[in-house]
Amino acid sequence: MSISLYSVFTSFLWFNLFIVILCFWRRRLKIALAYQLSPLILLVAMSLVRLLFPFEPSFAIELESTRVLPFIQDQLRTPIITIGSVTITLATVIVLSFSFVSVILLMRLFSLVQRKQESLKVCKPTNDTRLLALFDQVQEELPSKRSCVLKISDSCVSPCIFGVMHSVILLPKTFFSLSDQDIYYVLKHEWQHHLDWDVTIKLLTKVICCIMWWDPLVYLLKYHLDQTLEFKCDAKVTKKLNNEQRVCYAEALLHVLALTLEKRPSKNHNAREESIAISFVGAAFHKKVAANTDTIQRFDALLECGKQNKKVEIACGSLLLFLFCFSFCFVIQPFSLPTPQNISHVTKGDVSGPVSISPESSFLLDNKDGTYAFFLNGTYMQDITEEEKESDFFQSLPIISNIENKI
Repeated sequence: MSISLYSVFTSFLWFNLFIVILCFWRRRLKIALAYQLSPLILLVAMSLVRLLFPFEPSFAIELESTRVLPFIQDQLRTPIITIGSVTITLATVIVLSFSFVSVILLMRLFSLVQRKQESLKVCKPTNDTRLLALFDQVQEELPSKRSCVLKISDSCVSPCIFGVMHSVILLPKTFFSLSDQDIYYVLKHEWQHHLDWDVTIKLLTKVICCIMWWDPLVYLLKYHLDQTLEFKCDAKVTKKLNNEQRVCYAEALLHVLALTLEKRPSKNHNAREESIAISFVGAAFHKKVAANTDTIQRFDALLECGKQNKKVEIACGSLLLFLFCFSFCFVIQPFSLPTPQNISHVTKGDVSGPVSISPESSFLLDNKDGTYAFFLNGTYMQDITEEEKESDFFQSLPIISNIENKI
């Protein structure tokens, strides 16, 4: 198992394909409800894992690209400027430029996380006995070894959670007007985010967006990830609830949405800092991007949760896992045969030490007399017979026969 430039390229293609499937799946409300949320979560996990582990197994089949990749390679090798003995190519300029922007974005994200942590230190843990009693009840139902603090904030518009190792649940002051039942369900929802390390997953996706800022599909992944995390949390919280309790949970969500609409962002409100936390009402609601559709889909998902066909869900998940495993079975590589002009200028030579002979680095030239000239990296090595050509050593090499020039 190894990592190469081409295995990274193949991993990038599959990463984008999984994002496209995720976008299609989540946008189809009936499909999402019929197959439940497990395939959505699986698609998010598959896309991230496929990008972060661009390995090339030993059994992977090499698919040869004879036009697209060779053309891209030729363009990237175009020399831009020569400084002394060093030639700077187009590929070098692109890599340096993209890396510079990525570093700037990562530094800005790090600074944003630092500012968020500093702002959270200003907020003191709540001493409201009513809130603490409900929060203790939630923690007793599903204990966690990691610490989580409940705080009241003037700047947050809706309930949200932030933090990796130590989580902080922020509640707006208007939250006190809600009933005990509404507060309980909201705290249970945020606590589920804490248990599932959802803030860490979101920050990881933010890092990927900073590194791959030039790929528009990573922003789609971030957007759909935010909504999928909310669907997943709603499903886990309401999994053991009866129909009447699920309606109460949906009403709690409605009440929080109503308070969020009434509350205008204060001067201390920072939308960028809020973007790295997980809000109870979802990211789409704040950004007004398909907010109505996503909110309706969220209500349908939590009310229909548990009514799906398990056999269909298992079959669908198995198909996705098969597709994920299949993605490691081949690697796309550029391939182009040398032209007669290139072959006519090679020189005869010897190579000492171990060499790698493959269709990418070697070929055979038909001498038209029953023998074949063996070339390694554009250098003529020796002539071989017809019998030697059929051996395992040379059998996989391409044969060039339409050469008019003699060497």
